[in-house]
Amino acid sequence: MHGKCFRRGTKMDEQRVISVAASALGKRCDSFELFFLRKNGISVEARGKKIESLVNSNESGLAIRVVKDGRLGFSYTTALSEDGIRDAVRIALASSVASPLEQAPFSKVFEISHIEWEARDLSWSGIGVEKKIGLALQMESVALSTSPLVSGVKKVRYEDEDRYVRIVNSYGLDLSFESTIYECSALVIASNGDESKIALDFGFSHTFDGLKFEDVARNASLKAVSLLGGRSVKSARLPIILESSVSAELLEVFVKGFYGNNVYKGKSKVADLLGKKVYHTSLNLVDDPLLKDGYRSSPFDGEGTPTHRKYVIRDGTIENWLLDNYFGHLLGTESNGSSRRDTVLEPPSIGISNLYVIPGHATSDLFREMWNGIYITSVYGVHTINPVTCDFSLGAEGILVERGMKTRPVCGIVISGNLHDIFGGDILIGDRLVFFGNVGSPEILLPDVSISGC
Repeated sequence: MHGKCFRRGTKMDEQRVISVAASALGKRCDSFELFFLRKNGISVEARGKKIESLVNSNESGLAIRVVKDGRLGFSYTTALSEDGIRDAVRIALASSVASPLEQAPFSKVFEISHIEWEARDLSWSGIGVEKKIGLALQMESVALSTSPLVSGVKKVRYEDEDRYVRIVNSYGLDLSFESTIYECSALVIASNGDESKIALDFGFSHTFDGLKFEDVARNASLKAVSLLGGRSVKSARLPIILESSVSAELLEVFVKGFYGNNVYKGKSKVADLLGKKVYHTSLNLVDDPLLKDGYRSSPFDGEGTPTHRKYVIRDGTIENWLLDNYFGHLLGTESNGSSRRDTVLEPPSIGISNLYVIPGHATSDLFREMWNGIYITSVYGVHTINPVTCDFSLGAEGILVERGMKTRPVCGIVISGNLHDIFGGDILIGDRLVFFGNVGSPEILLPDVSISGC
């Protein structure tokens, strides 16, 4: 249910785009929403001391949603000429015919919270391409020099984006927000004889100078080296500690059970448990769209609803679903600012902003409490986790822990269980909160997990 046109015509500025679309819609629908997006950026990939890829991107587009006779229509265009916009309006109106009848209204005009930090780097346009290329090449150099066991760099990547969003609707809402993000990653290979291991690390910042690219390269190298010489263990039920990146990967799947669309459609194991204590008391899961320096912070969501910090789980009790206008309406409540949209190509949908577990105990306490077990540093096959039940069976690597101390690498194991069950057990949460994009977690001790080994 979408349209796209690429007619020739003069590309217009943002205000003219909004005006032409609003005028073309006029009184032909009950209500409308316009989403204007402009993104500019660059990505650089390096390997073998040379640049493998350099891509400049400059994108602008308009998405249109309409409600006509109680039905929702959608269209978009990247052809920002009068012809392109009028065609997109026509398609949006026509597409509403096939839509379900019951639709929630678009966001009304609210007072919007202000982000108390500068989300846009004003120096963005003054940072030359040569400097960005140099950063990528330097990352590779740092990775290779970290250890003699580092045999190669599969890829280092630098990427930035300056993003501007404006949402206007027929209720009088007119909001805009601009932000800048810089990202880098390193995929490093360590080898010893015939054995090779590969590891990834990632970093981001809202300022170029804040990007800790050397740390990213070094951490990826050290992680790859630490996995060399790994052996399996005997199958057993053992305590494990999830390294922060592993916890974050699992949380990204786990949280989908709290999306309003999945709750409403019965695709969540906890759909009937709002307000009930389901998990360990130490588990506090927060989504904070206003988080300082957050990867996906914004004062309003993809529909223009004000955002705010909210507990998904507080002290083990399910406190909130993540809701947009439509599923908030269907569940008998209202949006809590959880609509996300990163493109004009699709309508908004429910998602997270900056999701994280609130830190707890000193990390050393986790190792002391576990005493004997495995520190899990990588898992494979997260995409195979059942998003409804959260049953999982994942290949894993890590480090054996004996008498509270890391001793040797472990590989060739499979960890199995259910995310709802393990987070309901006697877990212990560490104090080092680390973000991987828009999901953050400390290390988490799980006291009893099925390990399949040799």
